[in-house]
Amino acid sequence: MTKDDLGTVKDDLGIVKDDLGAANRWGCGLACQLDSILQQQADTVAGKLFGVGYAQSMMAQSLQELMQLLPDEAVYANLSQKEVLTTPLEYAMKVSGNLVQHKIAHRLLQRVDAMLQTMCEQPMSWHEPDGSVNLRGFLDIVNKLENQALRVALVKLKDAAIMDDDQQQQHLLMRSSPGVICAIAAALPHIYLDSPASSKVALPRETLGIDMRGRMHIMRDGTCAHTDLGQIETQPEYADPVQKLGIRLATIGWFVQVCFDVRDQDVRLVGRLLLPRSSLRESFVASDQTERAEREWNYGLYVHGF
Repeated sequence: MTKDDLGTVKDDLGIVKDDLGAANRWGCGLACQLDSILQQQADTVAGKLFGVGYAQSMMAQSLQELMQLLPDEAVYANLSQKEVLTTPLEYAMKVSGNLVQHKIAHRLLQRVDAMLQTMCEQPMSWHEPDGSVNLRGFLDIVNKLENQALRVALVKLKDAAIMDDDQQQQHLLMRSSPGVICAIAAALPHIYLDSPASSKVALPRETLGIDMRGRMHIMRDGTCAHTDLGQIETQPEYADPVQKLGIRLATIGWFVQVCFDVRDQDVRLVGRLLLPRSSLRESFVASDQTERAEREWNYGLYVHGF
């Protein structure tokens, strides 16, 4: 495996550096201002339609931060003062324990390893025949990758994968861990864990950004879990937002299922796409994207103009 071989995979794994030059930043100044105005309009419309709290955005960089999405009435109802302090951590520990139990970090690392081998003329694995990680082989391969963000993510996965179960369960709660990466992979195993090695699949992101945290209704006994998230798009390009919402909803839906032991048939996911009214052409609204959202991502898609 040569450096040139490895250098060709940096974009295929889906982690691309956000490195705009000064000229590009200047050029997009007006467009960014327009986007900001449109987003404010979308926030206002969402607040009127669904309530003020619907339009709040958030960025989760750890499993504990994902807990902030869950409604207080589901997490804290009828708890003592002591339980209020400990319950969020207990739920997060339950999620990290699930990731450890299903060996998500190790499986994702194996999946990336297998994919790299199919893309290079001289394949070299960083796994031993027994499935353990060959640290020297891992470093030899990863250090040749040109994409720094990809190198960092793979090192985080490796560090978690070689820990014992108890240590890994605690570690996956931290911001510095691949906890969110593993949660996204666990929520969509057919994409990130079980797809053929020859398919070029992006590594999950280290953070989960939510445009509009929306609203949730969860029964603590696990009999119902309804998640409703929103996303703002200032340009009428449908396919990418449908996928973004799908990844976000699947991850949150999986998180809720693990926390409250909700059955698949009792989970309902809704995604709302907010677009400028000038983009809501009849052909656009009547496209097959709502069907695609249901078929490929298992959520109901609704489009709103602002």
